[in-house]
Amino acid sequence: MRIYGWSDGRGGVFHYRIREPLRGLRLLGHETATGQALTVKQARTYDVILVRALHDPWSSRAWRLLKESNDVLLVYDLDDDIWAWHPNTKAFQYWNRERRLQAELNIQLADLVTTPSYHLAALLEHLNPNVHVLPNTVPKWLTKIGPNSQPPGVFVIGWEGAAQHLEDLQLIYTPVFRFMLRHPDVHFWLWGPDEFIELPAHLDSRIRCFGWQPDVPSYYRSLCMNIALAPLQEQPFNETKSAIRVQEHSALGIPIIANPSLAYDGFLIHGENGLHANDEFEWELRFEQLYEDSRFRQRLGARGRELAQSWTTEANAQVRARLYQEALNVKP
Repeated sequence: MRIYGWSDGRGGVFHYRIREPLRGLRLLGHETATGQALTVKQARTYDVILVRALHDPWSSRAWRLLKESNDVLLVYDLDDDIWAWHPNTKAFQYWNRERRLQAELNIQLADLVTTPSYHLAALLEHLNPNVHVLPNTVPKWLTKIGPNSQPPGVFVIGWEGAAQHLEDLQLIYTPVFRFMLRHPDVHFWLWGPDEFIELPAHLDSRIRCFGWQPDVPSYYRSLCMNIALAPLQEQPFNETKSAIRVQEHSALGIPIIANPSLAYDGFLIHGENGLHANDEFEWELRFEQLYEDSRFRQRLGARGRELAQSWTTEANAQVRARLYQEALNVKP
């Protein structure tokens, strides 16, 4: 097959939903390419056109023309619930009614719709009956390296996430800071947007904020922590998120603490690659468990790496290839 990933080529979502999946297809011998521009004439030289959240007017006109010509398989991928952004986020302001409507029309035109979330898939089925779940994956090499080195005598708890997850982070500020006050060797390191608020000044020397790296592989290599935190508020948007943070940290052998969430179902297994925490008391209890018991941490990390073997791009590429080929076979 010849597959084209039509995207601006920026950010983590491009990596997770287009670049990394196409790398997997290349490993199987398929021909792939990506780019920002795509003419109808150029598109007809491919078997499959893959887009992610396509909604701008110009690209949508081309999408409609491609559907009318019926010469290529149109695959629409969506990994965010664009109807449930939190009102305080920039994404909520961006995804106005017109943009959502255009995305809905493009989803309806697609021959195949993919998403990493079973819960988002249930929503998308109202717009297109041919929806399939293709979870995010991690490169196999990630299971073979360790977290970046950290200063001796320091215990690091880490968090990373996009701007729309800052309110999730604030759920655990209190237990994190209480834990730090009890243990002067504990540091709190954060990766993501430079918008962190309410960080206590008296702990400033033990809190580090890292910006996003130039690409996802560089981000992987920058991660450095003893335990990873993955809190999610109970809200519709978070229920449709993927478990990529759990997958990445498990691949690196880092145990994860998170509240039970539909987003993590099947990926975060309590007592195997991480621990669940239901309230502030349990968050602090989990911190103490993993802080005091290094063997338990190592056991969780090792099991996480075992689980991550089945979440790699290499292990899942054939699933995507088979899905595309079957869709091509039944296309009129």
